[in-house]
Amino acid sequence: MPSIDDAIAKAATQIANEVNAKAILVVSDNERAYNLIQKYQPKTTVIAATSKNETFYKLSEKAQSILLFLKSPFRVDQIVYATALALSKGLVDIGDVIVGVLGELRSSDSIFVYKVGGKPLDLNICTFIQEMEKIKPEVLSTIFELAIEIGREGREGKPVGTAFVIGDSEKVLKNSYQLILNPFEGRTEYITDQMVRGTVKELSQLDGVFVLTRDGMVKAAGRYLDVDAASVKIPKGFGGRHAAAAAITKETGALAVTVSKSGGMIRVFKDGEIIMEIDPIAGMAFYTTRRIG
Repeated sequence: MPSIDDAIAKAATQIANEVNAKAILVVSDNERAYNLIQKYQPKTTVIAATSKNETFYKLSEKAQSILLFLKSPFRVDQIVYATALALSKGLVDIGDVIVGVLGELRSSDSIFVYKVGGKPLDLNICTFIQEMEKIKPEVLSTIFELAIEIGREGREGKPVGTAFVIGDSEKVLKNSYQLILNPFEGRTEYITDQMVRGTVKELSQLDGVFVLTRDGMVKAAGRYLDVDAASVKIPKGFGGRHAAAAAITKETGALAVTVSKSGGMIRVFKDGEIIMEIDPIAGMAFYTTRRIG
């Protein structure tokens, strides 16, 4: 008797063949889910989307693979997010029909038939992904993991708020000044290094922001953003950190990630607007773009 995994793989392949789907999108950290689809010899492309580096590298030579640096607890968000990544990489186009197979670590449990639309939802996510892809995925992963840890745990039991400004670092530095002596001055340290990551968590207790290059080099900590926030529109009740983060992204080509001291919510800013929110308690929850004003 076939397993549930096997039955889902067979059904997904049959559906994809019958509706002439552009691709079967397998969103799973389990290599077996992808291999079972291949077993039934689909007539279309199979795209493997995974958040695990080890799975990604196993599949990267033999599959169209997408590394997910965010993950949502909601099934529809997972499909939309993975589809947006596939769209930004040119693996699918607007108007294409795809069949999505989703699963947890050990099994597949859902099938979606999804049309890649030109709705604001899809296009806004794609704009976000394209911006993010200018930054190395491993750098983004580290920053989001750090932000979630800080938002969830604080430091020494106390809530902590901080911000990371990534990219266009020379212009960001020109629009800011040091509140403390810069511990990274004259050093070549990358956020992906485990020791640097620990240092950043300790320094997050201090006022000011971290400034990083797109490849993850930490240029400064304890930096005060000297920008005019009068022209940016953010929801009422947000503090100076959020306003400054929004303003610096409007003034420069940088991306900003903030951690709120009250509640630990993580927000991503681009071009003066919030483009994503993450609830650290729920995990790496992906929230779609929200336009303000």
